[in-house]
Amino acid sequence: MTKQICNILRCLWTVTISLVDIIFVVLILTILCWGIIQETTGKSALFIEIVVVIISIITLYLTIIRRFFLKAMLSYEIDVQESKSPIEGSPSSIFYRLRIENYGLTMATHCVGRLIGVWDCNGNQITKIDSLSLYWSRQDGKEITPFKPIDIQGRGDFDFLDIVQQIDNKLVIRVFIPSPMTLTIMPENSLSPGDQPDLILPGLYYLKVGIYAGETFISPMILKIGSPEESDSTTKELIFKKVRKIPNPR
Repeated sequence: MTKQICNILRCLWTVTISLVDIIFVVLILTILCWGIIQETTGKSALFIEIVVVIISIITLYLTIIRRFFLKAMLSYEIDVQESKSPIEGSPSSIFYRLRIENYGLTMATHCVGRLIGVWDCNGNQITKIDSLSLYWSRQDGKEITPFKPIDIQGRGDFDFLDIVQQIDNKLVIRVFIPSPMTLTIMPENSLSPGDQPDLILPGLYYLKVGIYAGETFISPMILKIGSPEESDSTTKELIFKKVRKIPNPR
């Protein structure tokens, strides 16, 4: 969903809430004025019945309808960011990530990005890499910058969800592996050698990712990332885009 559409939806939500609130205030004032008239004409019983109905409608609005209009609403955009090493002579890396924006009117709480699975270019799942949580930007699992869910404020606040980090000829999937959990050790000639969440390049991969918060979510999507076998993955930006499906296994 583009940023322009998000801004339009955010404005529409704000206008809708304002209009509904004004309508309810006008309705309440009208009822009060009409009630005074009914009291003076002796029709208080009918007035009480109408008041009970109106109170029920207002209660429904405040407890369910208004809460729905005010809920957090998340969108995403593809983002690529180069990170230069502070150490002279050390190679820089490239982060492939998602920009997660909350265009709703309330805060999205306890936001978590989940890696659901990884598949190779032939549609075969790389079972070594389990379903794990992804790091948000500026998180790496260390004591100073630990992994933790985040809150994203409403009305356009955003943060970045890291998906993979390209370092030389490998992709490091930015997942949090809680201690003492470890990944299965794979042979050196595999697509993900060793016990780390790494993928070798060149190669194409499919990652299934979902984003979840307290009262909202972004449905799991398929992200295609990597480089064709014949390309030089160390000298050009990788393919990174959303696709409709994972290829059938072969």
